[in-house]
Amino acid sequence: MAHLIAMMFDSETEAADVLLSLRDLQASDDLDLEDTAVLVRGRDGEIKIHNELSGATEKGLVAGGMVGAVLGFAFPIAGVVLGVAGGALVARLLGSGIDSGFVKELGVRLRPGSSALVLVVRQGTPELVLSVLRLHKGHVYHTTLSPELEQQLRHALEE
Repeated sequence: MAHLIAMMFDSETEAADVLLSLRDLQASDDLDLEDTAVLVRGRDGEIKIHNELSGATEKGLVAGGMVGAVLGFAFPIAGVVLGVAGGALVARLLGSGIDSGFVKELGVRLRPGSSALVLVVRQGTPELVLSVLRLHKGHVYHTTLSPELEQQLRHALEE
């Protein structure tokens, strides 16, 4: 089961820095992220959202591309149309990721000059993730983790 974790930081760059550190864990297979979003509220109050493709969308695009390629040889135009439709269907069926309404709600709550990071985590080694988060100062906005893991996360960000 995937878990949603939303964290807020007092600087515009901290959320992106945390994500970069977590990507290193992902590269070593110690963390599996389904989806991520970095929100930044500039000093002018403008909110920028950097949302990466969710795993479901990526799988849908790959599946659609494969269907389109196979059908493209036999029926060129129909292959493209069916490939796109098939990819969208696969992404919808696998659909998870971060709810856009939640991201907008979080963005409104950010103070100017701050940032937030939203993660959908499929699996990870809690001790390693917490060791990365201890290097950053922030606070937990929302999580679907167990109460024990949520408390460890809050403690790691507040140290």
